[in-house]
Amino acid sequence: MYVKHLTSLQFLTYVGFFAVVLAAMFRFVPGKAPPTRDEPYPEDELGAHDRKTAKYFVAGGFFLVLGSLHMVAKNLPWAAEYLARTGYAGHLVRDLSDTHVMIVGGGTLLATGLCWLVLPRIVQRPLTSEGLAQCAFWFTVVGLFVFYVSLIGNGIAIGRLVEHGSDYQLAKEHMGKWYKVPTGIGAGVMGLGYWCFATNVALTVFQSRLIKVPKPQWHLWKFFATGAAALTVGTVQGVIQVQPANADWLYKAGHAGEWIDPISHAHINLVTGLTMLVAGSLFALVGSAGGVEPSRRLVNRCFFALLGGSLAFYAVTLYLGLHEGRLVVHRGLTPEQAEQATPLHPFLIMGAGIAMFAAFWLLLAVIVRSVWRSPDALRPFVVAGCAALALGTLQGPVQAFPAVNELLDRGGEAGDVIVNLHAQLNMLGGLMVLLIGLVFAALRTAGAELPLRRARFVVAAVGAGVGAYYVFGVSFSAVEAHRVAAGASYASAISGLEPWEALVAVPAALVVLAGFWSYSRLAVSMTARQRDEGRRAIAALPGRYTGKIPRRVRRRSPAALAGYELPLGLMGFPGVGWLFAGFPFTASILLMAGPAVAWAIIPVAFTPYGQGPLRAEGWKVELAWLPVSALLSSAALYRAHARRRRLLDGPPSGGHRQRVRRPRTRAEIRARYRARIGVATGVIALLLVSLPFVPAVAGVGGGSVRYSYQRFTKEITGQFLETPRGHVALFAWSDPQQSYPHDALKVAARDVRGFVIRASAVDSPAAYQLYDLDRGGSVPLAVRRRGPTQMTLAPKRVVRPGRYELVAAKEGMFGGRDYDYLQVVKPGSPVTPLGSASSRTAPTVANSLLPLGATLVALLFAGLLAISFLRRPAGQKAFWAAGFACFAVAAACEAAAQRAGWSEGLFKAYYAAGGVLTVALLGAGSAWLLVKQRARDLMLGALLVAMVAAVVAVAIAPVDHEALAAASGVRPPSNSALQGHAFLWAIALNSFGTLFLIGGSLLAILRRQRIRTNVWIGTGALVVGLATGMSRAGSYSFVYAGELIGISLMFFGFRFAAGPPPKAASASAPPPYLMPAGSATQSRVT
Repeated sequence: MYVKHLTSLQFLTYVGFFAVVLAAMFRFVPGKAPPTRDEPYPEDELGAHDRKTAKYFVAGGFFLVLGSLHMVAKNLPWAAEYLARTGYAGHLVRDLSDTHVMIVGGGTLLATGLCWLVLPRIVQRPLTSEGLAQCAFWFTVVGLFVFYVSLIGNGIAIGRLVEHGSDYQLAKEHMGKWYKVPTGIGAGVMGLGYWCFATNVALTVFQSRLIKVPKPQWHLWKFFATGAAALTVGTVQGVIQVQPANADWLYKAGHAGEWIDPISHAHINLVTGLTMLVAGSLFALVGSAGGVEPSRRLVNRCFFALLGGSLAFYAVTLYLGLHEGRLVVHRGLTPEQAEQATPLHPFLIMGAGIAMFAAFWLLLAVIVRSVWRSPDALRPFVVAGCAALALGTLQGPVQAFPAVNELLDRGGEAGDVIVNLHAQLNMLGGLMVLLIGLVFAALRTAGAELPLRRARFVVAAVGAGVGAYYVFGVSFSAVEAHRVAAGASYASAISGLEPWEALVAVPAALVVLAGFWSYSRLAVSMTARQRDEGRRAIAALPGRYTGKIPRRVRRRSPAALAGYELPLGLMGFPGVGWLFAGFPFTASILLMAGPAVAWAIIPVAFTPYGQGPLRAEGWKVELAWLPVSALLSSAALYRAHARRRRLLDGPPSGGHRQRVRRPRTRAEIRARYRARIGVATGVIALLLVSLPFVPAVAGVGGGSVRYSYQRFTKEITGQFLETPRGHVALFAWSDPQQSYPHDALKVAARDVRGFVIRASAVDSPAAYQLYDLDRGGSVPLAVRRRGPTQMTLAPKRVVRPGRYELVAAKEGMFGGRDYDYLQVVKPGSPVTPLGSASSRTAPTVANSLLPLGATLVALLFAGLLAISFLRRPAGQKAFWAAGFACFAVAAACEAAAQRAGWSEGLFKAYYAAGGVLTVALLGAGSAWLLVKQRARDLMLGALLVAMVAAVVAVAIAPVDHEALAAASGVRPPSNSALQGHAFLWAIALNSFGTLFLIGGSLLAILRRQRIRTNVWIGTGALVVGLATGMSRAGSYSFVYAGELIGISLMFFGFRFAAGPPPKAASASAPPPYLMPAGSATQSRVT
């Protein structure tokens, strides 16, 4: 396209021309003037969005606590050494993910909530769009969570590959869409949240010109407009940076690319964006907090000084990054040479840095002067935050001096850590402390009570923790940088100072965690009123979209309306019955989401033309989804219409007795709310805890390199072996190995047809040599095909059996070599199994996550029951704890089989724990509550003898190794793999356990004892039984998913579903089925 060759001057010319045309159209084209308003809005309209800001402050506290936990974990000795060894992959986990979760999740959410509180009062009109405000929050939160999990998961997986010799770029390409898709989606969705925020701010400020009323703080609008615009620019740049081609360019540019990311990207977001929002909010709230509002003239000086300095620094860093990065990537210079080739480099950086430094100190002086005599709790937050910002901004110009900059460059990654600590001090010790103080001031102004002692603890803990972390971090990093400059690697420099560095960094991070945890608790308590109002508004929301219900619809029976819903639901179009019944809000959601899931999402997941996760299942998933979704939708409609008829017409005369529902008390409502919060938090925590174990279990980047056929795309580079069946990616080491790699590719001589070299620009053929390590010398290679980015080399003679090394030289700034090893084996000798490039990673990761999750839930369940047993001993608790521990062992065996398949010992442990003991122990716990004391003793003795005999029978039973080999990680082996008579024990013990577990639950339900708890537990047991039963019948589609769902349902039944205990228990009342009567464990496991 012609646009590809457009110069910067031409582009600016076109932009200027169109700007002039648009301005002329708006100025001279006649049109009707918009209406104006001469009366001020009432306070309730200006504060219409106030109650919805509570979620910003609570979510901000959650992300700050999560980021603090991340700080603690990454400074543990083994974690710090591992992240240092993995290079840039460790940077994804150590710095990039933690920075985003604290800055975006903490700082931006708090600043956005403050903006929605003060901006309507400044411009004297309500927010333009409530919908944009809601989208700004949810898009930001969801996008940040996806981005954070993607960075951590991919960083761990890529780091394991790098640790075992792979190059970072090749390791990232090996991850494929597992890296690109979630990272791109997270960044894009997060960007949408920022853009919704910026659009709402811009529209609110723009439309406020029509409000002709006094606006005492009108001059502050530019802080919010500029901050929103800067965040938009920063997020656009962030979305552009994570695109694969741009990310590769920045990585190849090295230190030159760091002027773009993270320096320019961080400064436009933090200085021009977040700092402007903080300054505007502080100037707006300082008067109500007991301070002195600065004059309009002084505020304007602060604004224009900060705007000019920050934009100058952003423009300079962006220019230097693009200019010097182009010299590095396209002309082969090193970053140091590119910097020397730019004579203005030091002058530009120092000039822009000093301008921004001076503007910052002017702003800090004005802020401190405004609150210095304030008796409010805001003053310690402002003083502490401004002190941290003064120190952090002073470091900026210092490290821009050429001599200091050269020392930091020579320090490598250790020098980068010092620069990152400067940004961390500014963000956590400076802006975050200011934001927390402003949140407390705003909530206190709204009528919430602020405990001053706890507020002082927040500022003291965060300030002291961040200060200690900064001082000790800079000190240790300076020592590490000195060692790196002397020739040591960054990993060895880190290892040389451990565990001393962790002994000071971890306690400092724990202090920061305590401060942010205290803030989050205060934010929850201070926003209780707003959150209660929000819950009531959400509960009433469907009624706002429901009009008057015709009497003919009201007379329809619930079964008739469910009958309308069922047939169309079976065809994938739920919602028609809801629409006919007069539920337009629910119907609209179902009519949009139902067909999309049934006829778009699920088919795409198993289409043969893609690589979806359900490709192996095919239409079975679709045929199961349609009836299940139709039945659920019809049942929900039946229940909704029946409830509405009772509310509108009252209970029917005669007939069945209608149960009168007792209104829920406030304690019950809060308990149900806490249960929902607990479930959501548990799901998130389960995912976060399971994710780091997935690469190890799935074998992503494991100790043994796995080879597969590679499909070439534009971004794939490296060295590949050409075979009759396709191209095999060779794993490259950055330096020659002292001993021959044990996991080198083993191939037959007939499969070696040639070597394919792919790069952004291939070198001359002489740069690639194949060496015979057994006989010495090199194997001559001939050029078969050659292009600008790909070259095929073939041996001039048939390669003989032996060990070979392919050396690929690289020129330019990446001057060095790749070392690829392969072994040609004799005819008949085993070769390395090769998999397809697209069918390995995704299913393995998905199949590993489910049994891992089931293992963690079962372990948590067993631990809670064990703790409850230690507090109040009861036989059923011991049995249940042992049963769920066995379930965890069986699920862990399933997860371990994903990596190396089923071995004899692994299968026997799985069979004994899951197939023999689990159900027997769970049933024994239920039987303990149903039988008398003498029967309990008899059952205990018989069960112990039976379990020992069963375990011994499983241990000595022979195993069919062919059946084990035929089983894959996707499914466990069949029962016939264990020969002998051990299966008789399994039948007997499982029959006993099932009888009492399911039968006991049904008996309790019939007696109306703990109905809800027993329904959840019985349903969970049935789901687990159905999943394993289907596997024994030959269907393995839902084995792991059924186990995870079943154990989660049982856990929910034990932990959350139980209602509050009755206030008074009769002495003659029969004991509940699950818990002993009169104990404190009736409502939950204690």
